[in-house]
Amino acid sequence: ALVARVEALELGLARKDGGAAVLAAGERLSGVLGTVAALVHVEPGYETAVSAALGPLADAVAVGSVSRAVDAVTLLKTDDAGRASLLVGGAAAPERDAWPTLPAGARWAVDLVRAPDGLLGAVQVALARVAVVDSLEAAGALVSSYADLVAVTREGDVLAAGVAHGGSASAPSLLEVQAAVDEARA
Repeated sequence: ALVARVEALELGLARKDGGAAVLAAGERLSGVLGTVAALVHVEPGYETAVSAALGPLADAVAVGSVSRAVDAVTLLKTDDAGRASLLVGGAAAPERDAWPTLPAGARWAVDLVRAPDGLLGAVQVALARVAVVDSLEAAGALVSSYADLVAVTREGDVLAAGVAHGGSASAPSLLEVQAAVDEARA
């Protein structure tokens, strides 16, 4: 039964978009690091929140540099292979000096993830000033106090000044499926 669960979860990791073309390019494309789902590790219990905070980057392919991203997008255009979201390595981590102290129970999303050194700065840029909170009410209170923050609930609702998305659960992201595969294998 466990083997069947792992196999079923791994089917959900199959790429059916431009990301698959980037991953399959092999020698035609250097600097491809892998899927964000395989490279970024999230503290257990926070996968849905971090996935929502990352948006399309949760299902992206990671590349090593801006020049490698240009190469990947060029390949997609040349091969008419669709579109892909790319997390681009080599970015410097954002400065956190001006970030406010969060209320009890809230955590910075950047503190909930681990990634390889060359990719960590890009992940931190994508999650800059994103706070994870326990409830939609807490998200509303935080954004009301700090309009320049994004608040994400552990259930994946996102709230910011001028933007909100959420509701009932949808299909899991690759980041969440990868976490389930890793857990099933453990």
